[in-house]
Amino acid sequence: MKRILLSFTFVMVIASAGILFFQWNGFLSGSAEESDISEVNQSFTIEHIGNEFFITQEVDFISGSSKEMKIEWPEHAKNFRCVYDSGDDCLSKEDGEFFIDNKKAEKQKLTLTYTLERQMAEGNLLLSGWYPALSSAIPLETTINIIEKTSRDAVWISGYKNSKHEEMDFIDYYSFNGHGPPSDLLLYSGEMNLDEFERADIYSREKIKFNFGENVFNEKGFVTVVIDDDLPVHETENFLIIGKEPAESTLLQKINWGLEHQKYSASYQERWLKELKASMVLQTALGSPKTKKVYHELESGLTGDQFAAFRKLLMNERSHLLKAVQMDSLLKHATDFTSSYFNDVSKNPEKEIPLILRASRTVELNERPLTDVAFIQYHQEELISLTELMQEAGIEYKYLQEDVIYATEHGNSYRFYVDKDFFILNEENYGLLTKPVQKVGSTLFMDVEWLEKLFKMEVDRTSSTIEIQTKET
Repeated sequence: MKRILLSFTFVMVIASAGILFFQWNGFLSGSAEESDISEVNQSFTIEHIGNEFFITQEVDFISGSSKEMKIEWPEHAKNFRCVYDSGDDCLSKEDGEFFIDNKKAEKQKLTLTYTLERQMAEGNLLLSGWYPALSSAIPLETTINIIEKTSRDAVWISGYKNSKHEEMDFIDYYSFNGHGPPSDLLLYSGEMNLDEFERADIYSREKIKFNFGENVFNEKGFVTVVIDDDLPVHETENFLIIGKEPAESTLLQKINWGLEHQKYSASYQERWLKELKASMVLQTALGSPKTKKVYHELESGLTGDQFAAFRKLLMNERSHLLKAVQMDSLLKHATDFTSSYFNDVSKNPEKEIPLILRASRTVELNERPLTDVAFIQYHQEELISLTELMQEAGIEYKYLQEDVIYATEHGNSYRFYVDKDFFILNEENYGLLTKPVQKVGSTLFMDVEWLEKLFKMEVDRTSSTIEIQTKET
């Protein structure tokens, strides 16, 4: 009986360990099934007539639980519609925004139709931002079929390795297929040289001068590069347009950035995180203006050690699925400050969001917890909310003007000018290289170093508190 009991206990321990392992592994992998994200396969048929593109998109939901998702149509799209296989409409509009009702999509495909009008320039056309953004969808496989009826002397180029082109009596037919989101497309009418490599196709007016070996690219995947001075510079994960023939090292860096980018997945709304992670890995800001702005904000807002710690955590992250909340969590571990920066950037794509790190520790004044005083890091400076602290410390102050604060303490008078590099102490003007008082959002903050110098306070940091001691204690 004892042997049976021991055997049963051993089996249960093994079973429990297995369950915990798979739960933990699922947490690390960040599967779409455990979130509000849906994985999809999709195909597009584009019919080009004159300046108009008649586009049909079929979406096949593979996994996920998103029952309703926001859809952002391409700029100037018109005649849009969404139907199930049954013909029932699946598009709704609320407060000026469009949504797809995805409740029946587990068993049916969705078909989206819409029309775009785009003008060619000197026989060329870069078709970017041409497809709808399904906010919480992750594309796994994409097929693009093009029926060309107008520009038959030009050729269509995509960012995919798999392609087919057939010249027929009245149309040219193109088919492109690849992993991930839809590729941008280029309709090109000039003469081009094509150099084909395992991981990249390089189109250029003049044959490139360097020959890449088999092991020169770091990652799997595929990137198309077009080198042409007459085209706008363009950087996406599988399609690069470079304005002039670059140095070999620059070209390699951009291709490897695209290949690195393709290792990750994200929803349409957060797809810029893929660009950012690839830029962090290669330590260079590439991609959309939004991604470059965020990269430079991190560079200027974090100290060198914090930036290095965040980059290391990001590179060690095992999940291929990138999410803004995950990035904010890594930022907290790297800095010991809390932030909703990445989430705010994702939810406000048109706004410039500053990187503000907020102390997760309790702020205390003479061992008394303060609830209204904020301690932040902004542009590598530690700042504390000024008027709230002066009120708690019993320092008298008033506003002389909207951006001028007058304060008195221990016989000293201070006049602070918001966002100016000077202040007045006892009616003497002191010019500085920094701004002692600045507005961040709607709150006025003072640099901690100036707080200690001017008001004779000491600021100590422990693992759980930020302790402010006044001179009297």
